[in-house]
Formats: sequence, C-alpha cells, structure tokens
Amino acid sequence: MPTEKKENATDDSGPSAGWFCGYTPIEILDAAGMTPVRITGERASTGVADSLMHTNICPYVKACLESAAGGRLNHLRGAVFTSGCDAQRRFFDIWPSVVPDVPAFLLAVPRRGDDASVLAFAARLSEFKSWAEETFATQIGDDKLRESIRSYAKLREALAGMDEAREAGLIDMPGSRAMEIYIAAQRMSPGAALDMAENEVAAAKARAGAGTDAKGPKLLLAGNMTDDPELARMFESYGATVVSDALCAGSRFSSTAPPDPDIPPLEALARAYLRKSPCPRMVDADDYASRLVRKVEETKPDGVVFHILKFCDAHLYDAPFIRDSLRRLGVRALFIEGDYTSGSGQLATRAQAFLETI
Repeated sequence: MPTEKKENATDDSGPSAGWFCGYTPIEILDAAGMTPVRITGERASTGVADSLMHTNICPYVKACLESAAGGRLNHLRGAVFTSGCDAQRRFFDIWPSVVPDVPAFLLAVPRRGDDASVLAFAARLSEFKSWAEETFATQIGDDKLRESIRSYAKLREALAGMDEAREAGLIDMPGSRAMEIYIAAQRMSPGAALDMAENEVAAAKARAGAGTDAKGPKLLLAGNMTDDPELARMFESYGATVVSDALCAGSRFSSTAPPDPDIPPLEALARAYLRKSPCPRMVDADDYASRLVRKVEETKPDGVVFHILKFCDAHLYDAPFIRDSLRRLGVRALFIEGDYTSGSGQLATRAQAFLETI
C-alpha cells in the first residue's frame, strides 16, 4: 500500500484513517493508534464519480469519490462511513471497487438521543472498536480509550472557547481563518490540533489587544458540509465579518460535550455524540430551526448566510422553516444552494447584493 502523503493527508507522522461524518467517534481511531483525518473532496471535475454514482447526488460525496478513484486516498489505513445519508451509504458500497486496499467500516447511527438509542449506538461502537482492533492490529483498552476521550475533550473545549471569543469580539480572527483552523484540527492528532488552536488564539488575542476592530456587517454562516474557507473569505472581501458558524465541519465539531468519565467509555461516547448539536437528519424541522434561532439570538449577527449543498434533502426540506423563523426574528438571510465548488461570479453578485441590504 502506498505510504506517501497525498490529498487529505495529515501533518502528523504515522498512519492515518479517514472519516466523513461528524457522528463518527474519532476517539476510537485515535485510541487505535491512527490519526483521524476528515476527508474532503477536490473542487474539480467529477467525471469519474459521475460514471459511478447518479449525477443528482451529494456533490461532497462525489468529490470525495473522485479523490478516491484518482488514488488520492490510498495512503489511508482505513475509512469509516456512517448511515447518516443515502449518498454516504452508497459511497461505502462503491468504496471497495475504487480503493480495494483500504478497509472500510459502515457505522449505523440512531436518529434519536434517548436512552434506548444510546445503548443501541454503544453496541454499534463495540463493533466499530472490534473492527479497528482487527484492521489496525491493536488492542483498545478502556484506559487507552479514556485517554483519547480526554484529549479530544480538551481540543473541543479550546475550539469552543475560540468561537466564544470571536463572537464576543475578544480576539481578532476572521471567520475564514477559524474555518481553516477547524478543518486542520480535524486532520491532526488531538494533541497537535490543541497546540495549533491555542497558538492561533493567542496570536489573535494579541492582535485584538493592538486595537484591531471588526468592521462591517456581522454574519453567521450556517448549513451542512461547508468546508471551503473561500466562502467566508468572499464575504470578508466585501467588508463583512463572519463572527460565528453553525456548520458540520465547524462549530458542530466542538459541540460534543465531554463524555461522562463515570460510565463505560463506549456508552459515554454514544451518549455524547447522539446529544451533540444536531444536523437536520437527527431532529425535525421545527427543532432544528429553533436551535438556529437560539444561536442567532446569542450571537446577534446582522445577517445569516445559509449554505446548502445540492441534493441534500434533509437540509433543503428544512430551508422554508428556517427562512420563516429568521424572518419572524427580523434577521435577513441569504440561502445559497452550492455544488461544492469555490464559487462563481453569480454567487459574488448575490453576496454583494445581500450585504447592501443589511
């Protein structure tokens, strides 16, 4: 198996395992001696992926499939998928034909967070743990797993603190840079990611102390798998400040509460992940919209930019409820249906027009 580092490779030395969904307990991969690397796709033509999957399917999944088919994920020692959506499940089905030397595991994630669902998810995590032990030729004892849990809890606490400081204007950190930090943190070992986050926050605090003030309209960036800092950077180039986010690859990563140390670690992980800030797949439209409204009330942005990837039924179904909720709140919102590219002239025009209305 090739060992050279390619797209989505970690900056850490040592073996890595890929993951796609925020409901993957990456602590298990870390405890198995792997660096958990969140996989993102290439923003280019998806010709090969289009020949393997229907064209009207999640562009993020197709972009990742294009990377896999092009050999750019062959450096991974394993890959973990979840049952979070049909597109990801179909990607799991195709994976052995495009990356035959990289073992894959499909993790079933319950849609509810009640006690019965927690116990069911803990049982699935036991299967995931057994797969990791066999695949990576290791043993994952409870002590090792608890150590990984503590490491990721520290990282998430640091990232959440970074968000709070940004929202309060205590540090000088553009939203685009915060997105870069989040993406990088999800491709490193927890220790390396914690060091990076703490250094970035310290530098941003020093800049704020030097008297740099955020100017322009304040925006909240929300949506699904938005992992391209260029989106935030575009709004920043027109004078706006992205003060907060509600994204799968952003603040939802740090929203997982520290697992309970007084219960078995797999049950603690199951409980923490099922009760984190949810994506629309996990709750009904009214619940999801009300949670976003609460975040808007807490952060008080001048506008909300809601970015949804095409063909994401769960998010698109909720869009009318979210639009109505924000309208009742008196908050202007821009809804963008993206295709996992870095934008276009039309998008830039819409962004400028939206900012002019604030």
